Amino acid sequence: MSESTENVVICFRVLRTFCQNVGTLLTKANELMTEGGWEHIWRRTPVLEICDDLDDPNCWLPDTFFCYYEQTDSHILPFIAVLVDDLNSDDYEPDRVKEVLVSAGWLEYAAGTNARDKWEKDLAVHYSHLWMKDRQDDGSLCSGDARDVWDDEDIEAGAVKVTTFALPLGEISTTDELKEKIVQPLLNAIEKKS
Repeated sequence: MSESTENVVICFRVLRTFCQNVGTLLTKANELMTEGGWEHIWRRTPVLEICDDLDDPNCWLPDTFFCYYEQTDSHILPFIAVLVDDLNSDDYEPDRVKEVLVSAGWLEYAAGTNARDKWEKDLAVHYSHLWMKDRQDDGSLCSGDARDVWDDEDIEAGAVKVTTFALPLGEISTTDELKEKIVQPLLNAIEKKS
């Protein structure tokens, strides 16, 4: 067996270990969000997006891992995502993701509406941090009109606001760090919006 084919096996095993670690991170995030009063939308959305089309092998491996959350009658739709690439963008830019990021954020619909009813299961939501103008990957909040962030003229201007923040995955290695740096800041910020 050549060294290059052995390296492929090693790489896939590293990827599986990475996926196990991301699964643990998102499971812990779900538990922490549940403690904060938000239910993981697990029956209606996948936790990752892949393509199984033979003609599109570039998308066989996931580029994001994500979870969405809901509360009854809330106009807020929070999410937590692990971003490893941005294959969902029409203008693919390899430099858009230089290191794995843990992102969190929310969609904010008009007060009095129910995010669960408004959200059309557009899974592009969890990519939002990557598309923010002047984004920072240091935990700073970034906000914008969804129409501008997603470059989607079909959305009524001002109807949906997107807010995100992100940190490099390397800064989050324990459950306490996940809570302190991602989940609690997310819960605190959406509490102010509720």
